[in-house]
Formats: sequence, C-alpha cells, structure tokens
Amino acid sequence: MLNPIFFKLFLILKLPLAFLAGVKLKFLNETQSTVQLKYNCLNKNPFKSIYFAAL
Repeated sequence: MLNPIFFKLFLILKLPLAFLAGVKLKFLNETQSTVQLKYNCLNKNPFKSIYFAAL
C-alpha cells in the first residue's frame, strides 16, 4: 500500500469513486493511517462543505 502505483491500482479495482475523488495515502503503519482527500465537486455538498460519508 505504500507504493503509490499499487495504492492507485487498489483504489481503481476496489474503490473507484475514492480514486476519482482524489484520495491519497500519506502515512501507514500497524496502528494508524492518514489519508488526504481533495476538496472537489465529487465530495462537496450544496452547503460548500465535504460530505460526511467522504470523511
């Protein structure tokens, strides 16, 4: 998962909308992980905030 190419391949195969939304893996170890999500039209609601499901 730490390899960006394998992570993008995983997203395309298992979570295609996460790939389109721009999810990036920043940190990963045995107990925690950190991801980054772009703020774009796929994950914002009419009130100009991120959908709770995207969080």
